[in-house]
Amino acid sequence: MLRSATPDDLDFVCALQARPEYHALIAEDGRDRLLGYLSGTSEQLLIWARSDTREGFVLLSGNLHDGGKVELRRLALDQPWRGQGQALLADLITYVFDTIGAYRLWFDVADDNDRARRAYERAGFIHEGTLRKHWHRRTGDKVDLALYGMLAEDRKP
Repeated sequence: MLRSATPDDLDFVCALQARPEYHALIAEDGRDRLLGYLSGTSEQLLIWARSDTREGFVLLSGNLHDGGKVELRRLALDQPWRGQGQALLADLITYVFDTIGAYRLWFDVADDNDRARRAYERAGFIHEGTLRKHWHRRTGDKVDLALYGMLAEDRKP
């Protein structure tokens, strides 16, 4: 289940995005920036929890209030090796299309992140193109970004 993050969740989010295994995969925001997402109108920080245990977070951006397009800016799982990605993506898709009422969900992912790309494609996202050497990782290298999207009508039943 996805829920809005609170100030009590920020230590969890900071610790998760600071993990070395995420350095080459996601950007990292400081606590003050994350705090701003809690009250912003164009970004939304969400916590993914099951059985009252935080298991990941999602950062959305875009038109979050009147059926527009939504960008998935960041996603991280506390224990990514446990096969929870599809459950998180299913909850995310439901949240974006049913709760927000968006018509489009899109994002980019490092082109060499094969595990994530397979998970997104299994969830029904469509590879829409590639931006060459577009992202400067925290590790210093430049990588291609694969663009993925889903329209409300693309959802799997």
